Amino acid sequence: MSTASSPSRLSALLMTPVNFVMRLIEVPLRGLQKSTGIGGMAAFFLAPNMLIFGIFVLLPLVINFVYSMTGGTAFFLAERNFVGADQYARLFTCADYLDPMSCQEDAFWTAVGNTFWFVILQVALMILTALITALILNRDLAARSFWRAVFFFPVLLSPVVVGLIWKWILQRQGLLNFILFQFGDTEPY
Repeated sequence: MSTASSPSRLSALLMTPVNFVMRLIEVPLRGLQKSTGIGGMAAFFLAPNMLIFGIFVLLPLVINFVYSMTGGTAFFLAERNFVGADQYARLFTCADYLDPMSCQEDAFWTAVGNTFWFVILQVALMILTALITALILNRDLAARSFWRAVFFFPVLLSPVVVGLIWKWILQRQGLLNFILFQFGDTEPY
């Protein structure tokens, strides 16, 4: 009888701090929900993610758009002259859009064409290869588990390699300690 209640006591003991924190934040969140409604609560919980998205995605987009409306090679906007949409107009001055060499900015349209064909071919080949592989590995064949593992292990390999690299950097006789020793730390370990 005591062995069955042991896990439940341990679980209750571990949940005590969580329950305490939840009771602390319940009062302000109930007030916020009463004043804003369910939609306001959704906005409240999405606000931190939207702030990070705005800082790291939207802000750089706006900055790049502003820079594209200026000319010159200076880094600071105050040192660049405003040219408006002239940069974009240069991209669309072509005698024949099917012949990239007839454009004023031929490197741009060549890059667009190369990217288009790369994406079409790469996506098509990747989907076709994945589909054929999945169909083959779904059949009843010898060593099917082995072949499934062979195709799945590269997915797992990346986090393992990253973990090992950090282990080699941070271990006692690792790269970080070696570099610190080279720059004047007294002991190599």
